[in-house]
Amino acid sequence: VKGCDPQSVGVFADPGHLSIVGAPIAMARDIVKDYLDVLAFKDLMRAPGTGVKVVRIGQGFVDWKSLLQTLSEINFNGPVSFHSEYSGEPVDTVIDLARIDVRFINGLIEKL
Repeated sequence: VKGCDPQSVGVFADPGHLSIVGAPIAMARDIVKDYLDVLAFKDLMRAPGTGVKVVRIGQGFVDWKSLLQTLSEINFNGPVSFHSEYSGEPVDTVIDLARIDVRFINGLIEKL
């Protein structure tokens, strides 16, 4: 998106996928900060024999404290999408897990 008008072009960043490829938060911030419009919140980890797996926020590779601190520093106020990609779970369980994820993030935000 470099060279595009940030008023017309935005980036939908996914810290879960960034964590899987080993992209440091500060590096990703520096690359997209002028274009960052929305974030996908989910946590991922590599599971032996199964590849990449979605786990509850806070149990995977994402450094949530660092991410939220970085978002605060750049005054990000765009939307966040909690993906809650808990495949194989009943709908009621997915809803409960999504609530746990939101509480986890809100707890970290309160400590900033």
